[in-house]
Amino acid sequence: MRKTIVRLAILGMLLVVSVGPAAASDREDRPDANGARATVVRVRMLDNLFRPRAAEVAKGTRVTWVNAGAVTHTATAKNGSWDSGNVDPGGSWSRVFRRAGTFRYVCLLHADMTGRIVVG
Repeated sequence: MRKTIVRLAILGMLLVVSVGPAAASDREDRPDANGARATVVRVRMLDNLFRPRAAEVAKGTRVTWVNAGAVTHTATAKNGSWDSGNVDPGGSWSRVFRRAGTFRYVCLLHADMTGRIVVG
């Protein structure tokens, strides 16, 4: 019972933080595996949408999808070139975008959840 209450409290806090527009805190610079600075952009998976729905990033940016919802989601390229697999509530998945282009994606479990990453 106590675990359930703690989980609900954490999910509630994540949801409160997640409902605002994309903020500067959705982007951060941190060292990559080689010690170089890398930009990380977070996309939140909510129960019926990705936030932000579209993100513009530079080549080499790591995009991390964080499931801040109460159900499992995926982030899957519409052309099938990449797939997060199932991301449970509280989980995350990342991908580095190394080439320019527009990458459209969807949650395979909720077809109305769509988004795009534009790499310049």
